[in-house]
Amino acid sequence: CEDWKHEWAIERLSIIFNCPGFFGYLVENEGNIIGGILSRKASYQGEYELEVEELFVSSKHQGKGIGSSLISRLKISAKENGISALVLLTELGTPAEDFYLKREFKTKENTLFMYHNV
Repeated sequence: CEDWKHEWAIERLSIIFNCPGFFGYLVENEGNIIGGILSRKASYQGEYELEVEELFVSSKHQGKGIGSSLISRLKISAKENGISALVLLTELGTPAEDFYLKREFKTKENTLFMYHNV
């Protein structure tokens, strides 16, 4: 589990929510947010895709199909809006990797995620 400060989360979510081409869904239970999927529309090689920025489900509600339902709902929205793919980044060797692989996400050969601190 990642160690997030509240202000970091608010800043990140604000940027995602206000991004042009935002697509997202939240799941509530008794007035509390227990899960969500947040993405933005992007264009790549003449096709549109949704870049999934965040998918989260509270630990107490994991394993109940909420994450799968969120992905399914986002796929429906993508199809309705002429978007051909969902893309995302996740860490290797984590439960998240297994989660996505079980839901038909694939790794892309010859792709390497890189970054450079400035």
